[in-house]
Amino acid sequence: MRLPLRRVESDPDGRLYVLYRPQSTVGRVEEAQFEPRPLTELEKERLAAIRSEVMAIAEAARSGDLTEESLKAGIEALRQIPCDPVRVLDAIHVPDDAGEHRAGLERILRRIPDGWGRWIGCGPGWYPIIVDLADAIAELVPEYEIHQVKEKYGTLRFYWGVPYRDLACCAEFHQVDPRPFPGASIGPFAPKDRDPEESRRLQEWFRRYDAHLASVEHKRVNEAAYVAAEADQDHARSIDQRIEALIDVAEEVSARTCERCGSPGVLHEDHGWLATLCASCAAESGFLLPENP
Repeated sequence: MRLPLRRVESDPDGRLYVLYRPQSTVGRVEEAQFEPRPLTELEKERLAAIRSEVMAIAEAARSGDLTEESLKAGIEALRQIPCDPVRVLDAIHVPDDAGEHRAGLERILRRIPDGWGRWIGCGPGWYPIIVDLADAIAELVPEYEIHQVKEKYGTLRFYWGVPYRDLACCAEFHQVDPRPFPGASIGPFAPKDRDPEESRRLQEWFRRYDAHLASVEHKRVNEAAYVAAEADQDHARSIDQRIEALIDVAEEVSARTCERCGSPGVLHEDHGWLATLCASCAAESGFLLPENP
């Protein structure tokens, strides 16, 4: 599924969200300011510790053993674990069970923009489906983005979009006045131990950038790009329809493929949770055939 697009206008970073226009000369796709990378071993250890604490709280709540005191202790333990949530969100998280599909899954993860979370939200049985789908879409729109790949209600969900395109005036601004510390988070997500000088330089840069976005020149270029995008909507709709057809087929295949092992599967249920599984994987995980399929 592609997220709906009603207007073409700049976001807070000055990029323009436009319909796919392979022949258009308005704007350009800017290369990422920094390359997304996997977590370091230390960051992985910290993330594992956070997950462990969260799972302990959840298990205590499920069993009825969670008290106000134990909840406070768990939250305090989480606060003691150093973690930059933006760094975790934007890191590359290749599944440990990727196997032969590792390269294909990494290609998918690198298409996910910052802020969406670079995770694969389905099991290994569907890895061949999503890798083939992602590669097929790339043949139609080489520069497309992936926003989410996940299981929902027992079948595959694949959300995509087109990339932001830098306006010419914004590209010139970034060239003349590059952002300091690319990728550094600001505001409530900023690390508490950040160097005050780094924070000061970031804040000053964003004030200058905000002034650029409010300028007459930026508004003029933005409107011109919008008009050009509007003129090419028929082609964009054709591309959309072809991609949505590919996604529909992939979702249909997932509905009859075991998410865990890739064998033929059907929908199973476990206390309201749905999953497409083969008989063997369902038995191992406690899932049953729904009473009212």
